[in-house]
Amino acid sequence: MKQIDWEGAKIAPFVVIVSWCHRRKKQLPVKIGCGVWIGANSTITQGCIIEDNAVIGANSVLTRGTHVKAGEMWAGVPAKRLRP
Repeated sequence: MKQIDWEGAKIAPFVVIVSWCHRRKKQLPVKIGCGVWIGANSTITQGCIIEDNAVIGANSVLTRGTHVKAGEMWAGVPAKRLRP
């Protein structure tokens, strides 16, 4: 898994990926694996890791440091695991 692997990832419109915190003046990378689906209007915050073939539902918010394991489905605000 690379830091951001756009090849094979399906990212819908209006997705926001944030890796910078202006208060801490620190960048925590967001890692997105191959074959990931991210639904429209979702927000991925700093330090999140999304492993291969995971699905993030539309309008979801992955809070700081969330680790989505391979093949899992997450959705909601804040996002929670729906199924393994």
